[in-house]
Amino acid sequence: MSGREVLKLEALATRPVPAYDLAPLLRAHRLFGNNRRIIASPLNDRSIQPWGEGLAAMRRVFGLEREGHCLTTEPHRWAWFHEPQITGGFVHFLTEGSRLCSLGRTTAFVSAALHVAGRTSNALVGRRILDVSAAAELQVDGGTRIDILVELELDDESMIGVIVEAKFGADLSPTQLACYRRHALKRAGWRVDQTVLLILAPEPARLKQSVLDRNPDWSVQSWWRFLHRLEHDLPPEHDCEDYRRFRRTVWEGAYGA
Repeated sequence: MSGREVLKLEALATRPVPAYDLAPLLRAHRLFGNNRRIIASPLNDRSIQPWGEGLAAMRRVFGLEREGHCLTTEPHRWAWFHEPQITGGFVHFLTEGSRLCSLGRTTAFVSAALHVAGRTSNALVGRRILDVSAAAELQVDGGTRIDILVELELDDESMIGVIVEAKFGADLSPTQLACYRRHALKRAGWRVDQTVLLILAPEPARLKQSVLDRNPDWSVQSWWRFLHRLEHDLPPEHDCEDYRRFRRTVWEGAYGA
C-alpha cells in the first residue's frame, strides 16, 4: 500500500460517523403501511392491462382511425430528407394535380397553420377561395430565403397568407425572421389579421430565445402539433399514397417515429 493510500485511509477513519435518523423511515411506514408486505408481493401478481387496450388508446391519440392517416404508411427508407427536400416536397404536393386537389390540400395546410398558431379559421368559413399558390425557398430582400410561403386568394381580393420557417436541427439566424415579416407586409392583398408567421421545429425549446424575443409576431410550434393537425384537416379524397408517404417521412426526420 502506498503512502498516499495510507493517508486516504487515515483521513476516512477520522471522519465522524453519520447520524442515523429513524424519523423518515417511520413516516414512510405510516404512509405506505407494512413494507414487508409490499416487498413480499411478486410483481407478476399485479394485473396487466391487455396490450390491445393500450394500442387502442394510442390509435385514438394519433387519430389513426382516420382513413389514410400517414402513420399507417411506411416512410421512405432509401433517403434521409434534408430541410430543402422537405420544404420543396410540401410545395410540390400542395400544387400538383387538379385544381380541386391543390385547393383541398392547400386549404388544409393553411387551416392547420392557423390552428396551431392559435388563430381562428373563421376567415375560411363561407368564403370562396379563388386561387391558391405556394412556393419553397423563395428569395427575398437581404438574400435570405423563405422556406414555405402559401397564400389563398379570397373573393374579396384579400389573401390569407402563411410563411413557415422550417427547422430540423439548425437554429435561427439573428435577422431572418424580421426580413420575412417585412416581405409579408409588402405582399399584395396580405393583411395582418390574415397572416400567419410560423416556426416549426422538432423541439421548439431548443431554438435561440433571444431571437424569438425580438420577433413576437411569430408563433413557434412543434412539427408534432402541425403534422397531427394537418392529418385532421386534410380531406381523404385529396390525399394520395405518395403524399402520405412523404408526410410519414417528415415525421421520421423530425422524431424518428
